[in-house]
Amino acid sequence: GVLATGSLVKEVALIKDRLQYKLVSGTGPEEGWISCKIKGKSTAVKVSPGELVLVAQELLEAKEPEVKEVEEDRPTEEEIASRRAAFLKEQKRRLATASRLRQDRDAAS
Repeated sequence: GVLATGSLVKEVALIKDRLQYKLVSGTGPEEGWISCKIKGKSTAVKVSPGELVLVAQELLEAKEPEVKEVEEDRPTEEEIASRRAAFLKEQKRRLATASRLRQDRDAAS
């Protein structure tokens, strides 16, 4: 399996640019190893506990999407994929915001 973009993971070990993780939220393997950089680009962003709390609070406060009543109980594969994509996009946006806040804070100090 592949760890999805925007997933939150907990560091178990860090050896050079390899991160052993446990999945906190998102999709992908429950645990494993990832490269922190590929071709000079970061694939993982470290966040402070405060930033993680900020992201978690935003997720909890996010408005629940309206659910339309339908005769079928199960959503279609397209609906599932669309919802997953929207969730991951929003999670990525929130992580970027937390990272930007950290950079602004670091620049100010």
